[in-house]
Amino acid sequence: MREFKALESLRFFAAILVALVHIFGVYGKGNLIPYSFVLSVDFFFVLSGFVITYKNSKIKNSLDYTKKFLYGRVIRLLVPYMLIIVFYYIVLYRILFGRHITLIQGFVEFFMLQIMGLNIDNTANLSVLTTALIAWAVGLELYIGSFYFPAIHWIKNKSRVLLFLFCIALFIVSLSIITHNSDRFLDVHYQEWHGIPLGIFRILISYSVGTVSALVYDKIKEIKFKYNENLLYSGLEIIIFLILLRYYGRVDYYRGNEYLFPIIAGLMIIVFAQEKGILSNLLNKIYYLGLLSYSIYLLHPIYIRIFQYFNLKFDIYLIIIYLVCIIVGSSLFYKNIEKFIIKWKYDVKNKC
Repeated sequence: MREFKALESLRFFAAILVALVHIFGVYGKGNLIPYSFVLSVDFFFVLSGFVITYKNSKIKNSLDYTKKFLYGRVIRLLVPYMLIIVFYYIVLYRILFGRHITLIQGFVEFFMLQIMGLNIDNTANLSVLTTALIAWAVGLELYIGSFYFPAIHWIKNKSRVLLFLFCIALFIVSLSIITHNSDRFLDVHYQEWHGIPLGIFRILISYSVGTVSALVYDKIKEIKFKYNENLLYSGLEIIIFLILLRYYGRVDYYRGNEYLFPIIAGLMIIVFAQEKGILSNLLNKIYYLGLLSYSIYLLHPIYIRIFQYFNLKFDIYLIIIYLVCIIVGSSLFYKNIEKFIIKWKYDVKNKC
């Protein structure tokens, strides 16, 4: 199964944008950058939907697939997070700040259950720096993904047309629920609709787009183009980049356009997955940076917390130090910890 190197590089830049919007927001400077940076999380979701759907056809038996998928998902997502959360609460939260958490709060946060409706005493408050900055998205990937992708695998084995129709219906229903109940446009997390966190519908929107993108990508591979494909995809890549700048690259962008971002992300993934354009060829050369994306996502709140502890002034120099810290720290975490967790994941899956 092929690797998508250009998409790996895009994953790195998306992680950096998330890290930037968090430090600007925590320091009260969120008005200085486009808030659309938060949509990078939706890019992660769409990309997961695309890659997992595309690669899940190797195992035909749905029960075998589900078992392997669940083992791999728990090890890959939950174990690195647990290591980070233990460090966060023992070293930063308790030793540096002298604070404590309740047993129930510790249980909920250790297993990332906030986004599943167990937001006890509103502990997941995104207005301050807590683990909720990262737990909501990783929790959705773990728990919702554990139900979604085995179901997608089963439907895909039955009929790709049925899968396409299912995803279209899921997209429309989920988007409708958010548009009628969100006061934050697509940037919903723990806000609830009849007791169900809206973040669940947010990831279902992106997952469904990612799955449809994988189906479209498969069809495109069968097409024989009469024209220069490199020129065609170079043009498409540049057009998508310009669309992102035009509609999401300004501080005062129209936030209603957020609802369409997953679709644009899906189109971007389809185009860049071809790796035949000028931009994707450039991204291919730095694909190894994408290996750091999950580490960056997990670690960046810790650096913000440390900066707050030492009361460091917010300026361009702090941003540079911050970016250097998260890249270096993520490289060390990946090389010494995360890489072995990934190996463990594949060892376990191969034994299933």
